[in-house]
Amino acid sequence: MTFIHNYEYRDMFPKMEHVSIDGVRYYPVDDELFPSSTSVTSFGKDTKIIERWRKRKGEVEANRLSKLATDRGSNLHKVIELYLSNTEYRDAPEWKPPNVQLMFGSAKPHLDNRIGKIYACETTMFSRRLRLAGTVDNIAEVDEELAVNDFKGTFEEKPEEWLEHHFIQMVAYWAMWSEMTGVVPKKLCVWMIGQDGTIRIHQRYNIMHYFDQLQNCIKKFNEHYGR
Repeated sequence: MTFIHNYEYRDMFPKMEHVSIDGVRYYPVDDELFPSSTSVTSFGKDTKIIERWRKRKGEVEANRLSKLATDRGSNLHKVIELYLSNTEYRDAPEWKPPNVQLMFGSAKPHLDNRIGKIYACETTMFSRRLRLAGTVDNIAEVDEELAVNDFKGTFEEKPEEWLEHHFIQMVAYWAMWSEMTGVVPKKLCVWMIGQDGTIRIHQRYNIMHYFDQLQNCIKKFNEHYGR
């Protein structure tokens, strides 16, 4: 499978190296430092969901699962990035874990059949209007509709409420891309890839609902850091 990449907008997105200040990631834009969307949207997280999960699992088991999830997610993410970039992914060290191979194997037919033209992959972008910056996973056509995409690995199927924070973060990239290119994606897609080989693609079209929540996160962040 060879994916088609549209490089029409590539020159609009300069390379930016982030800096960390007091645990917050910033990107230099013009003469300012714009906080990362990840740092800002952390102010919209429902920490009670994680707290309940940790209590149910127990502290030791929760820490173990969190470490496994982080490692597995990073590996899977890299393999998908290489595959969508038409790069030989099976030579990468991230491909070696058997669970990554299983999860990618379940995701591959969906990537092949549903991903169309790709416009951005691991691309750093910003919004002067929102004074935000960050690196998007992927912007591509999904079922012939332009979408902001996020690829996630999971041990078990997540309740819908757990996904809300992902969509708030993704709408930040929707806003950045729209502002910089003038092209507005139609939807947000979270690809949940299970360790048992299951896959669910959660799509959202009610973008302004999440944009309102993003603006609330920005307000809380600015109040907290006196911006």
